[in-house]
Amino acid sequence: MDPTQVTALAIFLGLAAAWDVLERRIPNALVLAGAIGAVALNAASLAGFARTAEGFLVGLGLLLVPFVLGWLGAGDAKFFAVVGAFLGPRVVCDAALLGVAWGGVFSAILLWRRRTGRVAGPLATVPYAVPLALGAVAALAFQWAGVPIL
Repeated sequence: MDPTQVTALAIFLGLAAAWDVLERRIPNALVLAGAIGAVALNAASLAGFARTAEGFLVGLGLLLVPFVLGWLGAGDAKFFAVVGAFLGPRVVCDAALLGVAWGGVFSAILLWRRRTGRVAGPLATVPYAVPLALGAVAALAFQWAGVPIL
C-alpha cells in the first residue's frame, strides 16, 4: 500500500471506530465513502480492481455469519468489507483473526466490568469497529514486517 492508501484507510478506520464508540453504529454514508475511496485508490488496473473486489467480498464474508447470528451489527460487517477492499483478500483474513483476538480482550474487560457493576446500558456492549480496526492496523504492520499470520 502506498502512503495515500494508508492515510485513507487510517482515516476510515478512525472515523468508523469513533462513530461506533459514540453512537454504537457505523453510518452507511461513511461506509459508502470508504468503499468509493478504496476503489478509487486501488483500482487503477484490472488486477487492482479484482483485488479490491475480492478483498471486499472476503471481508464481508468473514463477518456475514456473525451478523446473521446477531453477534454484531450490519454496520460492522459493511465496515469490514470496506477494510477488505483496502487491504485485499489475504491481509483482511489476518486482520479478521487479529480483530477477533482484540475483540476477545475487549469482551473479557466488559464482562469483568459488568460483573463488578461498573457498566450497564448501552455502554455494556463492545463497539466492534474498534477491535476490528486494531486488527487491521496490526495485520498491515505484520505485512510490512514480513511476518505471516495465516
